[in-house]
Amino acid sequence: MPIRASIPLREQASVTVPLSMPGPVRGTHWFVSSSQNWSALQVCAQPVGGPSGVPGPSLLSDFYHMQMEEQDIGRTLATHGGHTAYVHLADGAQRTEPGSLPFDYRPGFRALKQHGFHGWLTMECKATDKPEAALKRALAYIKKQWNEA
Repeated sequence: MPIRASIPLREQASVTVPLSMPGPVRGTHWFVSSSQNWSALQVCAQPVGGPSGVPGPSLLSDFYHMQMEEQDIGRTLATHGGHTAYVHLADGAQRTEPGSLPFDYRPGFRALKQHGFHGWLTMECKATDKPEAALKRALAYIKKQWNEA
């Protein structure tokens, strides 16, 4: 279903559908960091004939891809983070659990907080050892990083 066609359904159901844009690295998805791409996304999400009262498009901000493709995640989210509805978290190129590598989520979290983000922070990652232990460590790490941001 085209984005425009989904607007009445989203409006009726009060559903947010975060979008993820195709990026330049291996056909992956990335956060919309350029104003040109964001403008194109806003245009394609608008219904024919003007706004319908549905808030503009929302985005999935994927920290895994942003680590590889953004020069400054904090700056990118300071600019566009107000459109973020959902977040994926993972560390480094191996996509391991948060806290398994020395990656600092705080600049990005700080920008999201400044925009009043209150959506989900989800871990889309592999465990470096037993999944239960890795998840417990990752949750503690993310809570600490969020609180310090």
